[in-house]
Amino acid sequence: MKKNRLITLMLAIVMVMTIALTGCNGKKVEDTDTSAGTNKTDATTKKIEEDTSKAGASKLEPVKLTMYVIGNKDENDVNKVEEKIAELLKDDLNITLDYNTISWGDYTPKMEMKAAAREEYDLAFTSNWAFHVDTNAANGSFMPLNDDKDLMKKYAPKVIDVLGEDFWGAGRINGLNYAVPCYKEVSHAWGLMFPKEFIDRFGFDIDEINKLEDLTPWFEKLDSEGFFKNEGVYGMQALLGESPLKLLDYDQLDNNDRVPGALTIDPKDGNFTVINEWATDEFAQMCKLLYDWKNKGYIKEDAINDTDYNTDLAAKMMFSCVKSLK
Repeated sequence: MKKNRLITLMLAIVMVMTIALTGCNGKKVEDTDTSAGTNKTDATTKKIEEDTSKAGASKLEPVKLTMYVIGNKDENDVNKVEEKIAELLKDDLNITLDYNTISWGDYTPKMEMKAAAREEYDLAFTSNWAFHVDTNAANGSFMPLNDDKDLMKKYAPKVIDVLGEDFWGAGRINGLNYAVPCYKEVSHAWGLMFPKEFIDRFGFDIDEINKLEDLTPWFEKLDSEGFFKNEGVYGMQALLGESPLKLLDYDQLDNNDRVPGALTIDPKDGNFTVINEWATDEFAQMCKLLYDWKNKGYIKEDAINDTDYNTDLAAKMMFSCVKSLK
C-alpha cells in the first residue's frame, strides 16, 4: 500500500520537511494490516536504497506525499512558498507534495476523523494542543520513528544531530518518538501586536512599550477620546491560552492555563524546580493589572467566553493582542 511505500521516503526527506514546511511534525497513520505492511516496507526499503545509490532525482521512483497542516492560509505569499517547496522536492527527490491546510478550529476534529477511519496520508502537524501527539501515539495512529527498526537514525540521522539528543529525547512517549519536533520550540517569543492603522492614526510609538503596564497611558488616551465606545474597539484581547499571562513565559508542565504547575531554572546552577506560578509575585501583579483594565472597559466584556478571537482581529475590533511571534 502507499503508506508502507512512503515511510522510508518520508524519513529520507524529514530534514527538508521540518525546515521548509514551517516545522510541521512528520508522522504517519498506521495501517491495520501490520503483517503485510512489514514485508512490503522491507522490500520498499531495499528498492529505495538501490535507487538512492544512483545519481539524481530522475533515478528515484516518483512518489506523492499527502500532508496536513493547521492554519487559515490567508497569508499573501503562502502559495509562492508552497510552489517553491514543490519545485525543490520534485527536482531533488522526485516527490510531488499534496499540501493541505485546515483551519484552526476544524483541524483537530477533522484529523481525528481521518485517524479513526484509518485514512491514508503521510505527514501531519501534531502538538500538545492540536491533533494531540500523546493521544494518537497511544491509540496507534502514529508510527514510532525509533523502535526496533530505528527508522529515524537510519534514514534521517542529521535531524537528530541538529536537534540535539536533549531536545529530541524530550519528545519521547514511553521511550519512543512519534513526531519530529520543530527546533523553534527551544525558545519562546510571545509579544504584543497592534493594527498598524491604529498606531499610525494616533501617532503612537511602539518603542515606548517595554512592559505591559506601558499600555495603560495609551488605553487612557483612547478611552478619553471615545475611541473604544464610539468605534466598538476594545483595548486588549484576553483569550484563555493567548492572554497577556503568556508574556510571563512560564514553562508549563501541561500547557494548561487552568492548572498551575511550571518549571523554572536557576541561572546560577542550572537546576530545575517545579513551582506554582499562580503564587508568584509577577503573576499576582499581572492579574491586578488585567483586573483593573477589565473594570475600566479596556478588555472585552465577555472575554471569558471567547474561544477564538481571529474574527475580532480581522474586523479590527481589538487594539492589541498577545501572539506567539515565531
